[in-house]
Parts: sequence; structure tokens; C-alpha cells
Amino acid sequence: MKLDKEFSVNTLALDRKQQDVYNRNPHLREIFINRKRFLVYTKDFVKEQRFLKLFPRGTDLRISPSRNVTTEHWGERKAMLTEIEFLTNYAKQGTFSVIYVGAAPGSHINFLSTLFPQLDFILIDTKEFVAKETEKIHICSENFTNELAKKYSRNGRDLLFICDVHTFGPHHDLDDYMVQDMYDQMVWYSTLKPQASLLRFRILRAETYEYLKGDLILEPWASRRNTECRLVVVKDAPKTDYNNRAIEAALAYFHDTTRTMFYEHDLNDSEAEGLDHCYDCRAEIFILHRYLSKIQNISNGKALIQKTAEMSFDISRNIQDKTRPPITNGIRTLNVIQKK
Repeated sequence: MKLDKEFSVNTLALDRKQQDVYNRNPHLREIFINRKRFLVYTKDFVKEQRFLKLFPRGTDLRISPSRNVTTEHWGERKAMLTEIEFLTNYAKQGTFSVIYVGAAPGSHINFLSTLFPQLDFILIDTKEFVAKETEKIHICSENFTNELAKKYSRNGRDLLFICDVHTFGPHHDLDDYMVQDMYDQMVWYSTLKPQASLLRFRILRAETYEYLKGDLILEPWASRRNTECRLVVVKDAPKTDYNNRAIEAALAYFHDTTRTMFYEHDLNDSEAEGLDHCYDCRAEIFILHRYLSKIQNISNGKALIQKTAEMSFDISRNIQDKTRPPITNGIRTLNVIQKK
């Protein structure tokens, strides 16, 4: 990689402790490469760390985007983990139909379905699917409309709604397309009346925007240029005003600072393939812990650690598009940037 040639422990003049952090945490190496302050998160990692934190007006966040970036962007993993988290929280009790709009290509969905065998997934998109139909996965290759929403609202089962629809258009009209996407998913939510929804929340040009009240969820493994997050909304949610500039600033702080802080966890290097101590890795461990304890009912601490490592390993191998070159070859290592 380009950064291998430009930087080494010697050129960075790291002390022994910094060198150890640098070698063992490739996702955090940009802190040393960019000469930024090394921050350690010292509190317990709890569910509030999965929510976007908004700051009071006038807060000086001292955001300075990194020139050299060492976090990973893995879109299918990002989707997989946020959906595991959502379904863990809302699909434990009862059987649901999951209406998933904008699901293509869905290379992670067959594996996701095996984690929640009590659920039926209805995947709707006009784009080509990598996901395969099964007894629990049904594919509908058409545009989602309010008429379809009415049809599914009458199927007699409780619903969960996942929406990842995004319309593309001319750059100068992009805000108009985003407004339409946001409006459409709100209408579908109102028609479907799901028990809970995982929606796409996009930052709009307007200063404030009235929308469904819910929790803004951070996405691990996102692009550093990502300017959106997910919104979890429960049934019959009221509307509230969102300040787009405050959300934009909070997301910038998340990508620039929160993602590259050091977070302790209980998986060691030998157990955790591809996981170090960055936010994305710590969030993945937290999400998988909760799934295993709440859905699989694993309570033994040692077993929970082992199963978390195994599940992370399995995710890496079951979410890849088999028609494309593999992202991982053999073991998924932490050597995103080779050690020096």
C-alpha cells in the first residue's frame, strides 16, 4: 500500500507503547501518521455508544479531516451489522415478515436469514440480486409503491420494515432526490404500520427538517465520506424537527474522532480475526455479543467471547458477492497496512 512506503515506525518516531498500538491496531494508524492526539475511551461500551451524539449549538468540535485514512469501508458488513442489531432488538419475540425495500444486491441476506430463522424476508428492488430465494426469503423485482405497502399491510402478520432505497439523479438535483426518498419511506412506514423500522436518514440542504422521531444509529465500516446514518423508528412514532447542520457536524466528529479512538474489549488478537480496538471493531463485538446473549441465550463469559470471534469470522465469509473477486483470501488479517 502507498502508506507502507511513506511511513514507518522509524519515520514516525514512535515510542515503544505507541509502536505497540500502531502494530496491533491498523485501523488506528492514521492517528500517528497524521500526528493527531491519541484518545482512549475509558468507559464501558454500552448501547448509547451506538447512537449519534449531537452537540450543543456553538460547541467547538475541532474537526480536522484526516489526510491519510486507515479505517475500512465494507458496505455489506456495515449493512449486516446494523441489521443484526435492529433484528436483535425487535425480532426476539414472535414471528415477523421483514419488508426490505432497496435490498439488492443483498449478498449478506441469506446468511442474515440463518441467524433469524423465525423471520420471513420479502426483498424488493429493481436492481439485480445476489441473494437467493429460499423458504424464508422471497424476492420481488419491482419498484416499491404505496399500493404494494397496502398489500403487505394486510397480510395478517406483524411487520418489521427495513428501507435502504436511494434514487440517483443529476448532482445539482441530488437534494430533491434525497427529499423524495425520505418522504417515500415515511409514507410507506405510515401505510405498513410496522412494529419497528430501520430507515435511511440523509442530511438535507434545509437547516431543519420535520421527520419521524427515532434513534439515529451509527454505521460501522462506513466510508469516511458517508454523510448519512440509520434511523430506528417504532410503531406510531410522532414527528420531530431535525437540525441538519447539527447532524452533519456530529457525523463529521464521529468519522474524524470517535472512529479512531482506542476501545478496550475482551477479545485478544489470536481470537479476533481482523478486529482491533477502533470504534468499528468495538461496535461489531458489542452487536454480536448482544445477538448471542439475547437470541442464542449464551450467558457464559468464555463461551460468549469464543462465539463472538467465530461469528465475526463467519460473517467475513458469508457476505461476499461470489461473482466478484474475494475481499478476503484465507485468513482476514489486521494487516490493512503492514507493520514496520
